[in-house]
Amino acid sequence: MFPNPKTGKPLTTVKTAFVATCRRVGIAGLRFHDLRHTFGSRLVERGVDIETVRSLLGHASIAVTQRYVHSTDERRRTAVDRLAEKTPIGAPNRANLLHGCDTARKSSLTGKPKNPVTSGISTN
Repeated sequence: MFPNPKTGKPLTTVKTAFVATCRRVGIAGLRFHDLRHTFGSRLVERGVDIETVRSLLGHASIAVTQRYVHSTDERRRTAVDRLAEKTPIGAPNRANLLHGCDTARKSSLTGKPKNPVTSGISTN
């Protein structure tokens, strides 16, 4: 994919160039693999969903991806703050504030729909 500028043949490894570049710019202790962690964490910081990050990193499971991306207090606080944002009165999605499984409960005895959970909840 990347040709060697001296031979024109494709490079088979970037390890030598990576180590030399780190040495040249004075970075000690950085592993090439650390860049995968940074890539995954930066994607999550910018709002990319974990399944997309998993796919981009080539992981077989979300569990592996979760070891790569690190949550911070700030990201957790931002996530909860998003839930606390008010929905404007008259907004078209106002009736859909709760997840569908929460609003369409059925009686375990009769199988008939119960009253929606949203009854009696103020959305202001």
